[in-house]
Amino acid sequence: MRRINNKKTYYLKIRNQWIEVNKEVYTVCRNSYQKMNYEIKKDINNPRYSDINHIDLYGYFHDCDYIDKIYQNDIQIKLYKVLNVLDEKELYIIGSIYFCDKKEIEVAKKLGISQQRLNYQKKRILKKLRKILLKHI
Repeated sequence: MRRINNKKTYYLKIRNQWIEVNKEVYTVCRNSYQKMNYEIKKDINNPRYSDINHIDLYGYFHDCDYIDKIYQNDIQIKLYKVLNVLDEKELYIIGSIYFCDKKEIEVAKKLGISQQRLNYQKKRILKKLRKILLKHI
C-alpha cells in the first residue's frame, strides 16, 4: 500500500511485478496470506504434525515428492523382477536400448543382425514385458 496525494493505492507482487489492485482484492489477499502464515506457524510448533505432503510450505522442500519416490521405487522393483524373466539376448537388447541409451543400429551391429530384425525383436520383447507387467499390477 502506498499513499499518493492522500489517496491510498494498493499493489500486489505477482511474478516479480507490482500490479495495482483495488482495496477489496488487496484485503482478501492480505488476509489469506496472514491466515496461511498463522497456520504454518501453528503447525511448525506442533510436534505431532505429520502431513508430509505440505512440508514444502515450510521451506524444507527440495523438489522431492515422497509419494512419487515410493511409487517409482515400487515400479522399479517390479520392473527388475519382470526383466529377470527375459533370456540373455532379450535382456541385452532391452538394456542396451532403454538403459544404456544405445541406438538400435549399434545394438544390431553388435548382434550381427539388421536393424529391422532388431526392431521386430524389440517390439516382441516389449509386448512380452507388457503382458507380464499387466499380470503383476
